[in-house]
Amino acid sequence: MLLNRDLNHDSPTRRAHECTSPSKTTTSNPTYATPRPLTPCPAGVSLSRPRVLSRPPSPHPSSATISNSSAIAGLPSQPQSPRPRTLSRTQLRHANAARRLSVEGLGKDEYGGETAAPPISKPASLGSAKQSSPRQGQAKRPASPPVAVAKPPPYLRDTMDVAGVGLISDSANMETLISNKHFLRASFMSPESVIDKIQHSDNFYHVWVAAMLAMEELSIKKNGFDKVLRLAFTKFLVELGSAIVDCLKPDLPHYTFVDPRGIMQPEGTEAIFEQAVDIVEGLEKKGIKRDRIYISIPATETGLMIANALKEQHAIKTNLVFVSGLAQAAACAAAGAAAVTMPVKSILAYHEVKRGLNSSNLVPHPGRQNIKATACYMKHHELETQVIASGLRSLNEIEHCAALTSVCLADFQVETAKWHRMRVNRPPAPKSTAMMRASQVPFPPESSQGEFGFKYLTAMSGETRKETLAVLDAGLKTWTSCVTSIAWVIRGEMERRLSIGVFPLVKTVAKVSTRQAIEYRRQVQAERCRSLTSRGLPRQDTLAIPFPSTSDKRSKLVVPQSPYWQDLDTFDEVGTSSRSSDEKDMIVF
Repeated sequence: MLLNRDLNHDSPTRRAHECTSPSKTTTSNPTYATPRPLTPCPAGVSLSRPRVLSRPPSPHPSSATISNSSAIAGLPSQPQSPRPRTLSRTQLRHANAARRLSVEGLGKDEYGGETAAPPISKPASLGSAKQSSPRQGQAKRPASPPVAVAKPPPYLRDTMDVAGVGLISDSANMETLISNKHFLRASFMSPESVIDKIQHSDNFYHVWVAAMLAMEELSIKKNGFDKVLRLAFTKFLVELGSAIVDCLKPDLPHYTFVDPRGIMQPEGTEAIFEQAVDIVEGLEKKGIKRDRIYISIPATETGLMIANALKEQHAIKTNLVFVSGLAQAAACAAAGAAAVTMPVKSILAYHEVKRGLNSSNLVPHPGRQNIKATACYMKHHELETQVIASGLRSLNEIEHCAALTSVCLADFQVETAKWHRMRVNRPPAPKSTAMMRASQVPFPPESSQGEFGFKYLTAMSGETRKETLAVLDAGLKTWTSCVTSIAWVIRGEMERRLSIGVFPLVKTVAKVSTRQAIEYRRQVQAERCRSLTSRGLPRQDTLAIPFPSTSDKRSKLVVPQSPYWQDLDTFDEVGTSSRSSDEKDMIVF
């Protein structure tokens, strides 16, 4: 049933009803007049509600057309001419540049790098039948090739792994070693790195333990202060080395050093030899295998003799440091050294100062040629001696160390190397200058070992000898200064321990207050607890030390003797003949 509102004059429902209803008159309702007769709807004309069609997708984002996709209701659809939107050459060039720089248009090539999207081409018009041809005599512009995005260089640690070069940390900082142990291949101790971090609480603890163990093992009165100090220095290297090894992955090599202050003296050879043996035996007691320990010794003629004796008698591996060139490295390999360390900074600086040029203007650099020739010498003769580069001025110098075995980084360089990206040069080719120099030097050298030991300096030329002595002298001065500073720190701790025991002792009988006696007892108890804890024994907070009391016969305070007072001259000078048997172990205030 149709409502009145549906039968309006302009209503589409009325028109549809007129087209479909038969011709008749309505008389049931007298209110309405008699309607006019209805005529049928013309063929081909639709009187339904107009439906708006969506625009067809554009063939390309750069082209757009305006067209009518549907006919108006009641009228036949008329084809309209398209209106293409064309782009100029400048707009096309800008669009191509935007697509190349967009992230969504980038893909991956077969090597994992990024490639740019293809450039935008000018689309054809929708209404034109064929493309517009170029003008006569005008050359067709070639299509620009796709621009590939440059792939960043890999991380330094990945580059070194591919090249077969290990990264070593010359650091005594426990936090640095722990945070970077995933790419470090060995631990390296030198006097410079130890003295730099010796005042840190983690490292000074080992100074305290070394002084305590040395003073308990040897008597200062019987053996002298200097001998106990040398023992404390050895124990300090053992304790600190064991802690550094625990910071890295297990079964990694560990490089330590000896006191080089006596290497230029005839009587110092035996002391260095004994110290090296004691360090290795001490580290073995800590659970470190002997074949993982390397003892660093200066590469003097005396140092080569010590390295040969350590290998032949105790099977101890040595690392001869301050090696400057091929001739000296050949003598070190003949002496049985397991590794040689070349100070890059000293070698390069010698040639730059000599010629008055900096590193960038000195091409090819003679210092780098010496380092490459040394590494090629070990490779050409198939020797097991490792070549290590240390003392780098910057990380960019690593690009010339692809032929070496390892690269030693300083503490401040380890953190930078974690995220540093760079590539390295390829190792020298078989017909390169470095390989030709290495093949011309025989092994073993003719004058490697003579009647008086390893006298390799006599077989060198004047210029090579001058360079070798300059590098050795600079390295020995640095090591001697740092070792002296380390010894002074240990000496200060030993004197502090003695002062704890000598403070309440006086030659004359004196009265002390109860407050001083309580403070003294607290110091003795604290030292005793720290000593037990360092040895792995259970802590004893309550000790069997009687509180200082007052004797009935004499108004004097007495306390038992401390275990560290046996070496004090003050206690020995106090007369004990007038004491009773019960007072022989008591000290009188």
